[in-house]
Amino acid sequence: MGFSYAGCGLALRENRNNVGLAAQWLLDENNQMKIVAAEEAAASGEVVLSPEEQHEQNIGLLMSLEVSPKRVPA
Repeated sequence: MGFSYAGCGLALRENRNNVGLAAQWLLDENNQMKIVAAEEAAASGEVVLSPEEQHEQNIGLLMSLEVSPKRVPA
């Protein structure tokens, strides 16, 4: 039995890198549409993020703006 790289990555993200839960998640038929979408996105070069990952990415971007030097008008 084999799973795609995109499917495995999604399963790990969905289960916070818990390998056992990710394996069960991959076998659950309720997740097949998410896996197919992740595989299609990977094939087209897109990056699929879960809502939690999007939130974390947004927080990281906001934090990086806070520590970057302020622009001084010329």
